[in-house]
Amino acid sequence: MQNTNPIKTASITIPAGGGAGNPGSIQSNIGGQLFACYSATAPFRMQFDSGGVFDCIAGAVIPAGSFNGLTFYNESANPIIVVFAVGVLGISFIPTNTFKAAPTYTKGTDGALAAGATLTFSGLDGINNRKQITVQNCDAGGNTLVVQDGNANAMALITAGSPPWTLETTGVVKVKNPNGTGLSRVIVGETFFS
Repeated sequence: MQNTNPIKTASITIPAGGGAGNPGSIQSNIGGQLFACYSATAPFRMQFDSGGVFDCIAGAVIPAGSFNGLTFYNESANPIIVVFAVGVLGISFIPTNTFKAAPTYTKGTDGALAAGATLTFSGLDGINNRKQITVQNCDAGGNTLVVQDGNANAMALITAGSPPWTLETTGVVKVKNPNGTGLSRVIVGETFFS
């Protein structure tokens, strides 16, 4: 008996790339008319057959006419896991509750930052990518901390006693004590994909 299911699902890991112009890539020979990205550990690029390459993220649903295969590209230094579905037009497809959520685990850091010091969080735990990071300023002296990206650009100022700051990212995050004197206590929680 032939499989008549109009929806095909798959999970792939796009290998790490060497930066722009030298991406990691993987091909899939699943064809259809509609692509739906259920989850992805980071943004990625893709193309239908030999068409144009475009950016894609988790939650994207793309009607694409008819295609015979997909190519996924990764310019980042970390592998990207993508769970997706391919279907045909004219059917209803809602990916909610179709897949089990990717398993995760958490790690915490309770640190003291000297004046001018910075803590760096790479986004990796071994080979596992981070999903989310939370930073809480617990400084009793009222010092403000600066959250920075991997290039030391400020993303947030966290005052003592303010609610935790949270971001979903696999990238580098830094926490800096820009104050001229004293120690500042910071608690950082990270959630990683297993």
